[in-house]
Amino acid sequence: MPYKTANLILAVLLAAFLFGCAAGEEVSISPLPSGESGSELGSGVRPLSHGPGYKGSPAWSVDGARISFTIDGYVVDKPIRGRETQRWTARDFGAREVEANTGWSMLILGEDDDSGGSGSLYLSLPSDDSTEVAEITPDVLTAEQVGEGGAVIAALQSDEDESELVLVRGEEVESAFGSVEGSVAGISLSPNGRRLAVSVAPPGEDAASEIRVFGLSDGSESELVSLEDGRRIFGAPQWAGAGIYFVAGTEDGSEENSSLYGLYRVPNGSDEPESAPGIGGDFAASGIKLSPDGTKLAIVGRLHANSPTNLHILDLATETLNAATSSEDMDIRNNPRDMAWSPDGESVAIVARSSFSSPRVRAASADTLLEEFYNLYEVPVAGLGGGG
Repeated sequence: MPYKTANLILAVLLAAFLFGCAAGEEVSISPLPSGESGSELGSGVRPLSHGPGYKGSPAWSVDGARISFTIDGYVVDKPIRGRETQRWTARDFGAREVEANTGWSMLILGEDDDSGGSGSLYLSLPSDDSTEVAEITPDVLTAEQVGEGGAVIAALQSDEDESELVLVRGEEVESAFGSVEGSVAGISLSPNGRRLAVSVAPPGEDAASEIRVFGLSDGSESELVSLEDGRRIFGAPQWAGAGIYFVAGTEDGSEENSSLYGLYRVPNGSDEPESAPGIGGDFAASGIKLSPDGTKLAIVGRLHANSPTNLHILDLATETLNAATSSEDMDIRNNPRDMAWSPDGESVAIVARSSFSSPRVRAASADTLLEEFYNLYEVPVAGLGGGG
């Protein structure tokens, strides 16, 4: 191990020994230089956030000048080229995800009072204290931004075995897309904006995970994919020009065991999923996100079971895969909500941590210590397929 890393580990262990008896007491230590931490992910990768706190759900502003994210249950945003943050909610707000960021308003998914699987959707607007929010609708299972105006298509839990698809614009909710039998897990708009692909967990413990397609103009509904072999669809399908891509895995798959997940494509005109071309048979995918121009797919995954998790870019036209990060030691979060394309498609924001990048030490469990190290990073991807 490098001499500098060994000294850092020794210092952290010594600090934990000296202060471990003072439960809950915080002791300051010198942080790593931000450039050193960022370089662990590869050349050109740079941190977008710093310091402790459990961060996630990055969302770029429409002009690409600012980025928002959750941190310990509240929402902030900051300039891409600066460090000063602006808070958009109270610190005890309970934010789960930033659904849309126009630069002048945000749609935020927060916890419901009943602490169930759904949340409430809120609108946050700039104010003197940057903490004023208005609740739009409760019982939101998931939402997906459409266009640049901050509108989202959301799935609401209408009863135990049914979801409702609605359009949310500002504080207006339009029940325009009808109901869905089962619980909606992800939503994707077709390239022409006329149809929705929706991943659904139907009611019933042994029911197959499905992808259904809805026509927005004619109200049609059809089943496209039904996985009868115990696999579940993870996250939202991504509807590209050549077909619909999705990640699916066995029931015991998790973020900690993402090797159980595979990346699949349903080609246009077909209802038979195939392994996504261009990634190799041993590739283990977890989170995926389509680029703004629809030509590339950002994939967090591993080339094979024993390789580290990295961000990869799949060129959908040439079916070639390129690594965007080259990390052996960084832990990249593989939830698709924890990565976001910049509006110009030239970089991807991800959430990652390094085991010894925290600027402080707590007398707490190892799990609590590790959670504090997550930060946002900007990964340049221009030139990694699709014409940059």
